[in-house]
Amino acid sequence: MVGTAPHLTSNVRVPQPLRSSSIPDSIGVPARFPLDLTIIIVTYNGWSFCEQCLNALPFACQDLHYEVIVVDNGSHDGTPDNVTRSFPAVTVLRLGQNLGFAAANNRGIILARGRYILLLNSDTKPAPDSLQTLVRFLEHHPAVGIVAPRLTNPDGSDQGTARRFSGPLDALFGRTSFITRRIPNHLWARRSLQSRWHLDDTPFAVDQVSGACLLARRSAMAHVGLLDENFFFYWEDGDWCRRFKEHGWQVWCEPSARVVHYEHKSSGNQSTRLVVEFHRSVYRYYCKHHARGVRAPLRIVAAVGLTARTGLILLSRSLHRSTCRPERT
Repeated sequence: MVGTAPHLTSNVRVPQPLRSSSIPDSIGVPARFPLDLTIIIVTYNGWSFCEQCLNALPFACQDLHYEVIVVDNGSHDGTPDNVTRSFPAVTVLRLGQNLGFAAANNRGIILARGRYILLLNSDTKPAPDSLQTLVRFLEHHPAVGIVAPRLTNPDGSDQGTARRFSGPLDALFGRTSFITRRIPNHLWARRSLQSRWHLDDTPFAVDQVSGACLLARRSAMAHVGLLDENFFFYWEDGDWCRRFKEHGWQVWCEPSARVVHYEHKSSGNQSTRLVVEFHRSVYRYYCKHHARGVRAPLRIVAAVGLTARTGLILLSRSLHRSTCRPERT
């Protein structure tokens, strides 16, 4: 079937845990995967954004043979039922609980029938021809394991998600840090956030891209493995990109493919939990790639610093909410 998602069995439940190394031997054998593309969308509430995303896919995929797998992390707003009713060609996996972004995507990857795997947030809207452009890029560049589009905000501005690998200074100067939000053109941002300074549509190599829209080569996963489920939410994409590069695969951004990202809309607006999970994942990433020894002293420094940063952010948000609260009359 061209231009629409083939019908598979809906309402599948796949609750068992997986690890990044637990990947079938057949996952890298192209002959077993007859489709060009498998699109995996993880949902946790947010039906309106999910519906918008699904409606955009036929235009984004054009002539590709593709399938769509929605993996639901225990939504309680009717999202999986709505997907089944409105998009009967889409496969829906109901996990029944929130297993996290990496774990949910892994379950979709295991069932996928495409030669290329697209991780796509439900709060995105791919532009026409964008996903076909990404697939064609991987087809013409066999040394590339991962490619991503230019992710933009709804106003068209670049989100700065195609970038160099993150390091300790990103706590102060990272993409969403206080300093970068106030001074977006500072030296560290210009060095790190590469997509903001590649203003034309020429593809460019990067270290890491965002899992909000990330196309991976299926055959490379036989060497790299699945996403690391120790990352519940956030930083699993940066870890995956680093592992791809450690295995000799390149990571690129194809900016002529554009995808609007309504950031944080796919996660149910759990602001406090998101802040905590973000910093937990930062710590896991730092320990895994920068302080690997269990007794590494920098682990303590990182733990103290990230705990303090988490507390300051939550305190600031609490104070902001209290000052914005209307007075009783």
